[in-house]
Amino acid sequence: MRSHLIPAVIFLATLNQAALALEDTERTAIRDIIANQWDAFKSDDAERAFSYASPAIRQIFGDANTFMAMVRSGYSPVYHPHDPQFGPVTESVASPTQSVTVLDEDGNVWTALYSMEKQADGSWRISGCRLIRSPSA
Repeated sequence: MRSHLIPAVIFLATLNQAALALEDTERTAIRDIIANQWDAFKSDDAERAFSYASPAIRQIFGDANTFMAMVRSGYSPVYHPHDPQFGPVTESVASPTQSVTVLDEDGNVWTALYSMEKQADGSWRISGCRLIRSPSA
């Protein structure tokens, strides 16, 4: 019985990956959403920055000013990123994750992992951002 389970798991994993394969246009759209939010941060345009957040994030923070206060205090490497370098998009069952390497204002290297959520209209929104600081050299 075990021998039948392994091929089924491999088949399902392959099927899930095929269903989640992103087109180049979608990868570009994801990068554009992130870059547009950075532009909004740069000009302190809270409403525009908040518009790139997923509905769940918007519900959690309630309004643009609360969202911007959170970003300023807890996400400074992406609030004003320096020298952003987009890495690969990791595709999973939950959501695609865009990796971006950025420098903060002190020159520290960070990896920002942006979880993305596709909306009913086909557009993408940011559903989370996890920051990982690179070890000092």
